[in-house]
Amino acid sequence: YQRRVHGTMVGGHLFHPPCANLLSTYCMKCRQPLSDLYSVMQFVDCNWHSECFTCESCCQPLDHTSCIRFGKTFHRDCVGPLVQHCAYVRENQLQPSMLTLVSAPLRGTLRLYSLPLIKLILNVFTPQQCQYLQDQALPNFHRSEVGIAMPNVAAEISTGRSSSSSYIPKSGTPAIVTMERQAAALMGCPVSHLGQFHIGHYSPGQHFGTHYDTQNKEESIKRTNGYQRMATLLVYLNNMNCEPGCQGTTNGHTLFPLMGLAIPPIEGAGLYFQNVDDKGELFPQTLHAGARVCCGSKWVLNIWAYNKPLLDGIVTMPSRPPSQI
Repeated sequence: YQRRVHGTMVGGHLFHPPCANLLSTYCMKCRQPLSDLYSVMQFVDCNWHSECFTCESCCQPLDHTSCIRFGKTFHRDCVGPLVQHCAYVRENQLQPSMLTLVSAPLRGTLRLYSLPLIKLILNVFTPQQCQYLQDQALPNFHRSEVGIAMPNVAAEISTGRSSSSSYIPKSGTPAIVTMERQAAALMGCPVSHLGQFHIGHYSPGQHFGTHYDTQNKEESIKRTNGYQRMATLLVYLNNMNCEPGCQGTTNGHTLFPLMGLAIPPIEGAGLYFQNVDDKGELFPQTLHAGARVCCGSKWVLNIWAYNKPLLDGIVTMPSRPPSQI
């Protein structure tokens, strides 16, 4: 995959657009030409010979429960044990053979997945804006927590997240107001639906294990007053470069293990992905992680678009009658 050419995702792998068009005339498994002599199966914009459309795990024919993981086809019931035993889930490090290392285009946007929509957008913020955000976050850094932050609700510390982080007050400065408007325009939502900017810092050896950014609609009603993070915009505030002799495959990359994607931190670029569908149901493919930092330090900004307005960018719980306290 060449850096100067926009890519097309086919079957979990990136191709030059002309190669992707040519690929549609070949079977995704055996790589032999498709012809009228064969019965052709089509799934997620890819084609297979009917006899090739089988599960990589159990070798049985696939049906409507099919899915693509790591560029291969599986039954949904078969891919679960595979993911649970993959090297990243076990040791916080994906096997290189299971990763598509994404290279950024020279400019513009690279679409990585259609449903849920996942795309890498270059130049979301300028280098000056990235540095400003780092300076704003420094005075308030603390050990990172997990879950949606809410007043009067105890935060949860997890060993799966070893970074430091800081929240920036909503519309706290004119510069923040400008960046909030930029983010809302990219995410297609009102500024009132954005949460507080959340900045994370990762030193060498630190990581964030596999997780989702929100929960299903039913669970959100119980836990967060019905608030859901509909979409995430992850903006990288610095570049990550490995030192000479470094053996790391990933260095602070954002990983989507169920899709075999690894996105490198690129200063000013934003990784956008949808967390839930129109009915509020979680997209399971959005399970993601922050790979261990092997060289340098990583600065990242989390921007979440919620399904309804927030007061000062904070999720609030309804007050309860005295009888329920």
